[in-house]
Amino acid sequence: MSEEDVHRWEPSAEDDDPNRDPPEPLDEAKKNKPKGPENSEQPNTASVSEKTGSHPSIKLYEVYRSYVEHEDDLVNQRLYRLFIAHASLAAAAGVIISKLPDTRYAFGISIVLFVFGILSIALCINQLSAINAGLRAIGSLNDKWNKVGAKLDDFNLLPELVGGGNRENDRLGQSTARWAPIILGLFWVVVLICAVVVSVKDLDDRRTSTISEPAKK
Repeated sequence: MSEEDVHRWEPSAEDDDPNRDPPEPLDEAKKNKPKGPENSEQPNTASVSEKTGSHPSIKLYEVYRSYVEHEDDLVNQRLYRLFIAHASLAAAAGVIISKLPDTRYAFGISIVLFVFGILSIALCINQLSAINAGLRAIGSLNDKWNKVGAKLDDFNLLPELVGGGNRENDRLGQSTARWAPIILGLFWVVVLICAVVVSVKDLDDRRTSTISEPAKK
């Protein structure tokens, strides 16, 4: 029945209640929908795995993989902060070292470089322990997945969590995170040694000049 038919509707003698509201217009899609058993609504009895098309083993793998990605992201953030901090300190140290030709500031410059070196080495030690904690967490997750996944029937069909199944690839991939704090720390050890040498030399020059001045008089 169309809207035009509804507007033309009038109560008939066969109606029990002639004052009742006219029937609602049928939706065109419902009106034109063919009737048949294939169009009847059926209860949805599909399981969650059938709806999503995912297997329980894949779901478990995704849980472990997302945890590994989280730890890997933390390691990358720590490396990023380490590089930014050392780049800033190295730039400041470079500006200070450019003043070294003026021997009047040699001792003060050496003290500043010494402080920079101590701060940078402490930062390297702190970030090295934090990065190693993240890498150990990734290794623990991989070992646990190998134990838990081995009980699954389709474990061999799933990829490894890290390194593509090759321990050597995993070790090489972690080399930057493991060695970057150590190399940066060694750089600042050299800066510390240079600062100590400069300060000792400056003190020795001052003592020599102090001794030579009375002799000239």
